[in-house]
Amino acid sequence: MYDSNRVAASISASMIYNFPPLQSSLDPSIATVNDLAARIARSTYPGTHLVEFFHFMEYAPASLAKWKREAIEWYHRYTKMFEKYYCDIEELVVSDDAPF
Repeated sequence: MYDSNRVAASISASMIYNFPPLQSSLDPSIATVNDLAARIARSTYPGTHLVEFFHFMEYAPASLAKWKREAIEWYHRYTKMFEKYYCDIEELVVSDDAPF
């Protein structure tokens, strides 16, 4: 199972972000993407967050709402990661060193 996950992750990362082939299923990039997928899946379960039922909670300051602090933290973490991947590819495409 781990090898099939590694192969799928390696092919995807190579095709989308021009990463070298992944040698281990314990590669940190695989763990990060798997964590993101798990967070997205958990957050889509009905009733996961009270804010779904009590809409006024949306307006609570982050200092009082742990869920909001965590959401902001993870948003910044994943945005930074994917923007870096994008910028690396953008630089490669713009430069004359592009392999395609």
